[in-house]
Amino acid sequence: LRSSGISYVWGLERRPIADFVSRSGLDDPWPRKAGNYTQGVGVSFALALRSMGVKQDIVLVPCAVSGSSIVEWVSEPSGATTEGLYERCLGNVEAARQFGEVRALLFYQGERDARDDIRARSWGKLFRTVIGAFRADLDNSALPVFVVPLPELGASLNDRYPFWSDVQKMQAEISGSALSVVDSSNLKTGDDGLHLDSESHRILGWRLAAAFCDRTDVC
Repeated sequence: LRSSGISYVWGLERRPIADFVSRSGLDDPWPRKAGNYTQGVGVSFALALRSMGVKQDIVLVPCAVSGSSIVEWVSEPSGATTEGLYERCLGNVEAARQFGEVRALLFYQGERDARDDIRARSWGKLFRTVIGAFRADLDNSALPVFVVPLPELGASLNDRYPFWSDVQKMQAEISGSALSVVDSSNLKTGDDGLHLDSESHRILGWRLAAAFCDRTDVC
């Protein structure tokens, strides 16, 4: 099992991998969340694939950035002098191709967009733009994409994320070629009421692995 930080540094994983980095960690070659680490969705996904009989090397490319909006994942215009989140992620994905073919994109995002009406209503359109860019840049129009709708929000956060159900519903209804929606029901959040707890990370990893095996010829 291999994983990279956002600065294209690769290593064998023998410890928990954070599924996202903070903005202050964008240049850290081994970014981790502050505090105690739990097994994230990425490692749970990889371990589930192993249990399902996948023997090939598994390479994870964590790209998520805490608190980012779908707007920030739209690629920068041609000739732009700044590198956005999309470009950083694509660079890491390109670096991963030294290990083999890119087999899928796992997409779990949307919390920030649930705080703003316009962003919430634009999520579906912008998501398709982001996925279209990845497929074009990786020269694979049939790249499998697995989308995880937002899970249930802790009741204490309803006022902070008033459009949560709007984003959630839009994600659950996404459809298209080589695009699968993975069940996020009955998953539990941790103490913050926003991010999944460790057991739910494990469950979601297994659900993603099952969907991946069903839609690809890897397993």
